[in-house]
Amino acid sequence: MDHLYENVGNLSYEQANNRLFCLDVREEIGAKDWQQMSELLCQSPPSNHGFLGYFFDDNEILPQNIQGRFYFNSDEQQIEDLEPASKVRALLEAQCLAKRLYLQRANIDLVNNVDRIVINGKEKIKEKEKFYLLLGL
Repeated sequence: MDHLYENVGNLSYEQANNRLFCLDVREEIGAKDWQQMSELLCQSPPSNHGFLGYFFDDNEILPQNIQGRFYFNSDEQQIEDLEPASKVRALLEAQCLAKRLYLQRANIDLVNNVDRIVINGKEKIKEKEKFYLLLGL
């Protein structure tokens, strides 16, 4: 059965900053738990009607010397903020984009060698709840 996994790659790493700004966004939009975040996520379609968000709350390794949050509308104009459902979708899609760029920099051929990317986020919070998000992209 080991041969079933010979072509499966696993990228697994934890970034403390990601966890912290996910919690910050959750608090900002008034979601009391991860279930509410998931419900908001379902209210916006993939590609988020063209709205984008980039979240650099702390100094990051890449990109260097950029800090802040940057939101854009479908006309590529920078805007002040996003509605809660769009902000949750933008957060998820920004993380997906960051992982994709990481894989590309590692010279992984995403076109010919990757059929699916599964994102599994797990976060323990004070109430010992767990939030699992599995997306087949």
